[in-house]
Amino acid sequence: MLTRTKKRVVLIAPLAVTAVVLSACGSSKSNGNTGNGGGGASPKVQSTALVTVSDLPKVTIAQEQAPTNFNDLTTDGNAAETLLIEEGVLPFAFRGQLNVTEDYDHNLFTDAPALTSSSPETVVYHINPDAKWSDGQPIDATDFQYVWETNNGKNPAYLSASSNGYANIKSVTGSDNNKTVTVVFSTPYSDWQGLFGPILPAHLLKPKGVAGFNTAMKNGLSVDGKPISGGPYIQQSYTTGDNLVLVPNPSYWGTKPHVQQVVFRFIEDTTQFPDAIKNGEVDLANPQPTADEVAKYKSNTASVTDVYPQLVFEHIDFNFKNPFLGQLPVRQAVATAIDRKALIAGTVGQFAPDTVPLGNHLILNTQVGYVDNSGSYGKGDAAAADKILEAAGYTKSGDYYAKDGKTLEFGITCKNGNPLRVAEEEIMQSQLKAAGIKLDIKNTDKSIGDFTSAHEYDIALFAWVGGPFVSANQSIYSTPPKGADTQNTQFYSNPQVDSMFNTAVADLDPKKQIDEYNAIDKLIWNDMATLPLFQKPGVLVYPTDLGNVFANPTQDGYSYNIADWGKKAAS
Repeated sequence: MLTRTKKRVVLIAPLAVTAVVLSACGSSKSNGNTGNGGGGASPKVQSTALVTVSDLPKVTIAQEQAPTNFNDLTTDGNAAETLLIEEGVLPFAFRGQLNVTEDYDHNLFTDAPALTSSSPETVVYHINPDAKWSDGQPIDATDFQYVWETNNGKNPAYLSASSNGYANIKSVTGSDNNKTVTVVFSTPYSDWQGLFGPILPAHLLKPKGVAGFNTAMKNGLSVDGKPISGGPYIQQSYTTGDNLVLVPNPSYWGTKPHVQQVVFRFIEDTTQFPDAIKNGEVDLANPQPTADEVAKYKSNTASVTDVYPQLVFEHIDFNFKNPFLGQLPVRQAVATAIDRKALIAGTVGQFAPDTVPLGNHLILNTQVGYVDNSGSYGKGDAAAADKILEAAGYTKSGDYYAKDGKTLEFGITCKNGNPLRVAEEEIMQSQLKAAGIKLDIKNTDKSIGDFTSAHEYDIALFAWVGGPFVSANQSIYSTPPKGADTQNTQFYSNPQVDSMFNTAVADLDPKKQIDEYNAIDKLIWNDMATLPLFQKPGVLVYPTDLGNVFANPTQDGYSYNIADWGKKAAS
């Protein structure tokens, strides 16, 4: 699974994203863009033009797990799997594009949302007068207000994955029959385009209080069993843990989609994907495959297999409450002993040979402003790791170090069903043993969002999925508000990092922001809060005759333009 940072960060289990999201969603529009939303981070990705398509009865998509919660803004729903399904159903103010900029929803708004003042920072949105929810209620300012109120961090009872940007807002008001939304910021927020995605139906959720936000959408894209949509698709059915079916939303005011039924099948054993694609049981997949599986995909002439750079990075998180990992020297020793080049060579490097170690927590290798701040970490120096531990009072007893009679031992956890991650764990286990550190593989059937938010790990292995907004990382590395964990499930806290993030996200000068973010990154490396491994290559497999499917490197993923999909004309 992937975790995301949309405009936060997203979690990724077996690969999808936010900045960072626990891994790894559209409107019908062109592939135009509004420019870089801030932070100066924009990789070189070629845009792709839409082709003419006709209607298609069905597309079946394989996903590695079912969402725990279909409200992506919650801590347990903040995952790429959730986002990829939401993209065609819920409204988003902006979506990540192929060139890693953001474009506004041309069906939702009558014109581009605009920054109308910088003092105070003010943004105005003009909602299409025809925009409405599938139950006939208008999409209007009350929905924007609801998203702000539930995500601004003022009430920790709302289990919001991130208050990034929303905490900077002073007011959200409506005018022109509530179809004009005016957002005024108390402190500047450069990446305002990353806010209000998804937009939620306030008229259904707000009357339910805190539970409306936290749990009302746990059983599909519905409320009280009734499907709800503000996009081109609506949920037809949801079979818990097995599949979710979307069909065109008859109430949608915008361009109608071409695919008449989209089926998301949840198949946790990703080794089944290649045969499912070959046999026609599944049409599209975005897996985290092994090299052998990539070869199987590429051997199928009925499908296209794209290997591409994603705004996703694989990493390990340390639980600071673990008695060993709460000690800086232990985290430093772990990070020093791991050889990331060998890790890549034994896994993703076999099908994406250009993959290199990642030396920055906030800006990825392919983004403008990237600086490798990793120093001596991640280079596989077991002797140096030994010196760190011995200086901290650890002595070797047999194969492993110990202190006060306790062996230096802890577990590493990812979600079951991902052979690529298991291979990573086994390589790191061997590397750490060479440095006298015992690493036990303790994988789980729980989703990444579940076991991380419950703090049920010593070291967690997963990926964050993101977009062009570096500010989305703030909630991962900042001290969580009292009573809330948000995306920082490690208990990491550095007041200097908190302060510097507040300054950086309010800076409207992209060049200064890059310097500020790199300064923050150096502090995170000094604290060894988490070890980035590598920017993760993506693999997207889809039928040769399915048009307008693109390998979108942002956290919005392949389904960002799902309404544009259809059957290509025979060439």
